[in-house]
Amino acid sequence: MSKIIFNYKICDLAPECGGISCCPKHAITYSKTENRPVWNKEKCTFCLKCTLPDACPVGAILYAANENQEKQITDTLAHDSRSEEWLWSERFGVQPARFSPCAIELTTDNKEIILNSSAPILIDVWHSDYLDCRLHSPLFSDLLPAGFSAKLYKLNAKEYPDFAKFLNVSQFPSLVALIKHSPTIVCSGPISDIQTAKNNIINLFKESNS
Repeated sequence: MSKIIFNYKICDLAPECGGISCCPKHAITYSKTENRPVWNKEKCTFCLKCTLPDACPVGAILYAANENQEKQITDTLAHDSRSEEWLWSERFGVQPARFSPCAIELTTDNKEIILNSSAPILIDVWHSDYLDCRLHSPLFSDLLPAGFSAKLYKLNAKEYPDFAKFLNVSQFPSLVALIKHSPTIVCSGPISDIQTAKNNIINLFKESNS
């Protein structure tokens, strides 16, 4: 039986998957439950447009014409040593997003501590599926003025979408100041003017202390 198989090891798992946009029968869709593109065998006519380089430049969408080919592909994928790091370096020429040396990763373990903190907090909100975050997200610690005492946290919105929504973030990456339990977006998207961003931080915290 014919089948479309995804190599999720090297798939960027994005809603903008070329296989989705090129499929005339909508047999490939993005599953919000699985957070990745999926194939519907009932809708597929096996035109194989999704397997072409124009649809998937990294060859993550594969076609098996029968059970023997399916087994061969499955065995090959099981021994495929490539990973997300390979995808970002080979396709986009970048490495996965890195953490600032002074940033603390935001998790369920420290979320309540942050929400209840009386001290000002800065949160770098990024999304691991967004290319802009991989290419442009700066080390926000570079924006902090000398002697700045506020703690810097880093939040992956893919893992904690509800918290990103609470912070009113709709564009990634974003830098959010949490002052007296109220979130304020300092800057969003790629930062072209570092000094302006620094001034925004200084002015925001001056106002909070006045």
